[in-house]
Amino acid sequence: MNKKIAALILFLTAGLSLAGCDVDTSTPTAAQPKTVKTYRIGVIAPMTGDAASYGVEAQRALDYRLAEINANAKEEGYQIALDYEDGKCEGAASALAFQKLTDIDGDKIILGGICSSETLGFIQLLGDKGVLAVSEGSSNPDLEGMSPNFFSLSYSDSLVGANAAKELGKFSKVALISEQNDYNEAMRKVVKKTLAEQFPQTTIVNDEVFPKGATDMRNLLAKINASDAEAVFLNPNAGITGITLVKQLAEIQGWKKQLVSQVSLASPDTIKAAPTTLEGTIIIDAPSLQSQDLKDYMKKITDAKGPLTNLGVYYTASTLDSLNMLSTLASRFDGDPMKMRDAIASEDFSGWIAPTFNFKGKSYVQGIQVARYVITGGKSVLSN
Repeated sequence: MNKKIAALILFLTAGLSLAGCDVDTSTPTAAQPKTVKTYRIGVIAPMTGDAASYGVEAQRALDYRLAEINANAKEEGYQIALDYEDGKCEGAASALAFQKLTDIDGDKIILGGICSSETLGFIQLLGDKGVLAVSEGSSNPDLEGMSPNFFSLSYSDSLVGANAAKELGKFSKVALISEQNDYNEAMRKVVKKTLAEQFPQTTIVNDEVFPKGATDMRNLLAKINASDAEAVFLNPNAGITGITLVKQLAEIQGWKKQLVSQVSLASPDTIKAAPTTLEGTIIIDAPSLQSQDLKDYMKKITDAKGPLTNLGVYYTASTLDSLNMLSTLASRFDGDPMKMRDAIASEDFSGWIAPTFNFKGKSYVQGIQVARYVITGGKSVLSN
C-alpha cells in the first residue's frame, strides 16, 4: 500500500512538472514596458523686459534641439524636459526664478542665465543647494571663480572691454556712456582699467552713467557732443535701451565722433534704428563662426520656430552646445549634478562654438577670442 501511494505521488509530481513546462514554452509572458527616465533642466532667461528678444530666441533654439534629442534618447531610456522661468535680465527676478525651479520643481540642473545680472542673482545659492548651472551668455568677469558649480560658454567681458579699450587708445581724448547694471558696469570697469594701464596717453574727458532702462539720455549725449572727445564708447544693455540710445544720438546735429561699442549695438534691430548715425561704428563682439553647417542648422530653426536675429550666430551656437552638453552628461551620470560638474571642469567637449572646447577648471570656456566688426551699409561686418 505505501509503495503504491509513493508511486502515485511520483507520477503526479512528474505530470505537474511537465504541465508547467508546457505552459512556459507554449504561452510566453508579455515583455515588460521599458522604463523611460526624465531628466529636468531649469532654464532661466529674459522672457520679458528690455532684453526679452534674447530669451525668446534662445527658447526657439532650445525647443527645436530638444525635440531632436528626445527622439533619439527615447530608445536609450531617457528624456529631457525643460522648465522655463523668466529672469527678466535682473538679479532679483532671477533669484526668484531659481528658487521656483529648485525648491518647487526640484531641478538640480540650470541652463542660464543669459544675462550676467541673472546669473549674479543666483550664483551664490548653487553650492548650498547642490545645483549645477551652465550659462550660454553670461559674461561678467566677476563670475569667474564665484562658484565651482557654475560654467559659462560665453567669452568673458574682460576680452571685449580690453579690445574696445585698444580701439579707444588710438585717440588722445575719449568719452564713455554706460547703462547702470552689472553687465555694463563690468565692461566700463575693464575699459577704464585697460586704458589706464596700457594707454596712459589717452584721457577720458567724460564718463557718463545713466540708470538701467532709462528712456532719455539726450542731456548726457549733448554733454559728450560738446566735449573735445574724439571717440565715444557706447555701452548700453542689449535690447530696448540700446535702441533708444542710438535713436537719441541720431537726433544730434553734426555728430562727428568715432563710435566704439560692444554686442548690444551689433543687433540688427539696433542698427536699423539709426543706420546712418552708426555707419562706421567699431563693434567688439563674439567670435565670427563661419561654419556653413551651423548656418544651415540655424536656418532650419528659423524656418520652424522663428528668427534668431538678436541671439546671433555665436550665442545660438553656445545655447545649443549648452543643451547638448547637459543632456549628454545627465544621461551619463543619471542626473547627478556634482558628477556632471566634475566632468565639465576636466573634460574636452565638441560643439558648434569650437570643434574642441574645455574649461580646465575655470568658470569660462577657454580659448575663445573676440572679433572686430565695423557697421557698414546697415550691417555689422567682420573687419581686421
